[in-house]
Amino acid sequence: MPEKAANPAPLGLSGFALTTLVLSLFNAHIITAGSDVVVGLAAFYGGLAQIVAGLYEWRSGNTFGYAAFFTYGAFWEWYFITALLIDMYIISVTPAGISAVLAAFGVFTLIFWIYTFRINWALWFVFLTLWITFFLLAAGLTVVGVMWV
Repeated sequence: MPEKAANPAPLGLSGFALTTLVLSLFNAHIITAGSDVVVGLAAFYGGLAQIVAGLYEWRSGNTFGYAAFFTYGAFWEWYFITALLIDMYIISVTPAGISAVLAAFGVFTLIFWIYTFRINWALWFVFLTLWITFFLLAAGLTVVGVMWV
């Protein structure tokens, strides 16, 4: 009898939620611990944990879960690498560049939100608030954006 695999969705969702929450609290100046806290979470919990969750979703045949978790995991890995390279003075990134990335993820999330119309209301709500958040952040409204997370 094959062993039943655990559901990877709670790992992926919690990795995204916790990392997003800490970044949002930092952006809203509610915590002042420094961006190093966010960078570590982005690399391992927001990024790596979601990519692993996405791979397990792929293995179980859940294309939506795979694409969502892998994409948002890659987003956090992008955040980690970008922050690291900026801190090391290897690259410089303009606000317009960051805004373009956030807007692109907003478009991706908007498309995925449409897919949730047939899934369930909880995912519908998560993706609704997430695409709104990405667009608010892309517009530079970080304090308003944190209210949606």
